[in-house]
Amino acid sequence: MAAEPAPAPQAVSAVTGDARERLHKHLTETGHAHLADAVENAGIAVAGSDLQITAPKSYSLYFNDRNFTDAVKEVFGRPLRIKITAGEATSGPVAAAPLPKPAAEGEDEVTGRALANPEVQRFREVFGGEVRKVRNLKE
Repeated sequence: MAAEPAPAPQAVSAVTGDARERLHKHLTETGHAHLADAVENAGIAVAGSDLQITAPKSYSLYFNDRNFTDAVKEVFGRPLRIKITAGEATSGPVAAAPLPKPAAEGEDEVTGRALANPEVQRFREVFGGEVRKVRNLKE
């Protein structure tokens, strides 16, 4: 019987769990516990030649480590451009924010713009609570 050749590395889909799990497993096996922990707490997706990472700010520094770059090259079979975005990784569907209560006619547009702001949405997710009154400071 002839030995079968080793399978060629397959292209990684953009599925977050697959890329993250593969990286986490490799980093754990090679003894990079801190990097593995950072990967475990991040959202990771492969898109073309980019590795897109969404991680809490406290873990962002780990992704600049040379060992992480080497691990990416080993796991995916090619070097990828690493793009880091500070934020919380989501493992499931994001819950929709509750709709604001109807406001007075003059405040409707200002409130809508304020609640549509990504920074305002982020603060509402992190700290909870509700928006009671919005003032237009440009008036």
